[in-house]
Amino acid sequence: MAQATMRLEALAAPTFRMLSHFASPPATLGALRALEVEAFPECERLGAAFESVALQRTNGLLVAEVGDALAGYLLYARTASSGIITKVAVSSEYRRQGIGSALLHHGVRQLAAHSRRAPLEVFLHVDPSRFGALRLYENNGFEPYQRISRYYDDKRDAILMRRIIGDPKSESGEASARSV
Repeated sequence: MAQATMRLEALAAPTFRMLSHFASPPATLGALRALEVEAFPECERLGAAFESVALQRTNGLLVAEVGDALAGYLLYARTASSGIITKVAVSSEYRRQGIGSALLHHGVRQLAAHSRRAPLEVFLHVDPSRFGALRLYENNGFEPYQRISRYYDDKRDAILMRRIIGDPKSESGEASARSV
């Protein structure tokens, strides 16, 4: 399987890899589906469609592992000038250890690297009652952009959050988000 492995300096054990379009071991897919069940209510799960969504040409799946254990994943979609982070999940065993922030960091970098235009807008949706997730996203440069009524299948609202990054070819690739 083709993969890019990245190590996070601040944390000794986790490795990060992009899963390819070609082959994902069944054990990895099973672990991803199990983490999805742990992290999301039924109405927010991809279920059997997880693999086909994750491995579409314009999507990316970043996986964080500690040893042989799945610690978390980030799923995203990209267009010419924007990206959408569709899922971020961290196993309860690995929460509050920087895995979610590291996944967001690497995911935004991947989106910027494949952007055709700058600045790049990166969006994500979050349930307003998920305070830990809101704090994670705000601490990683995302700002509330719009409230969407009845977004989820069970009629809960969502907050659309946005982060603007600068020219992906620049040294830092970061720019401050514009207020709306």
